[in-house]
Amino acid sequence: MTLSSHSTAFQGHLNTQSREGAHVSASQPANWDPSWSHIPVSRKTEKHARQALVKLPGRAPKDKVKYAKLYWSGDVRATWPDLQTEVRRGRDVGILSGQSGLVFVDCDVEQTEATFKRNDNGSRSLVPGIELNGRDDLHRVATEAGESVPETYTVRTPSGGTHLYFRQNPGQEVSTKHHRRGWTIDVIAGQNLWVAAPPTQGYEVTSDREVAELPLWLAQFIQGVNQRLLPVGGHRQQALLNVAREARSAVKVGTTGSLLDRWVRAELDVVAFAQEIRRGWNLAIFQCSCNLFEYGYAYEDVKKAVLDVAQPDDDHEANKAIDTIDSAWDRKKGGYAL
Repeated sequence: MTLSSHSTAFQGHLNTQSREGAHVSASQPANWDPSWSHIPVSRKTEKHARQALVKLPGRAPKDKVKYAKLYWSGDVRATWPDLQTEVRRGRDVGILSGQSGLVFVDCDVEQTEATFKRNDNGSRSLVPGIELNGRDDLHRVATEAGESVPETYTVRTPSGGTHLYFRQNPGQEVSTKHHRRGWTIDVIAGQNLWVAAPPTQGYEVTSDREVAELPLWLAQFIQGVNQRLLPVGGHRQQALLNVAREARSAVKVGTTGSLLDRWVRAELDVVAFAQEIRRGWNLAIFQCSCNLFEYGYAYEDVKKAVLDVAQPDDDHEANKAIDTIDSAWDRKKGGYAL
């Protein structure tokens, strides 16, 4: 079964505009594995993030459920020309983590905003922003552990970051983890989770090596990163997360009144703080939305409450926030722990 043949069956369902002739990477990487599971995703634009074009089975229209089950099962296999065809049709390509047996270590590059510090004499000085690079964080952690990061299949992203592909370590499987203070890295690992991948435009294989097994020392560090490192907002954000976690533990299905109000307020406070410090905003929206959806709140109620505290600056940010809330809605059955 190929991706292109099943994409044809999805034409009416996907409702995407064909753009034949788009430039795509010509050569197949030597260590690209045809057993990896790919899905078609929407092309990223200034207003909208990428979204899987194939709904999860629980969200797909009734007449598309069998196709959705096929795609998300991981049984669909594609050739490199199949993927190139998808890109020429105006789509991007995603690769599934769990279904492909892969862990993606996404080393981001971020520029922090300039801030002011108060001097001893009461005056204020400008502190320039700095560049944060996940590759630097990764190699620092390796050096501190007296270890090294193995060479592996690596993809450069349009933002200048890198995706390192690894196989799960049987001695310590890892799950998805996000940025922490001093860790500008997202780890994507698990069923139905995906990253954009070549031949998507702007994604280039820069190290065409065989995919390495995630070293045990790194797997153990990743799995415990939330306990080792503070959130990006430091002690204040950790305190807000602790309040939300404590409030959530007191809430059961069917709870009403002040206990429920306290928990919801605590969840939204985390989003509001992320907006205040301009770090971790998208992640805070995603986690808050997942938790509220898991409890059973309706989509429109969650969207309104989250957008009210997220306070997007413009239409672009508002669309990005809505895309994130939509992603949380798609994954609501599993929920997302704080």
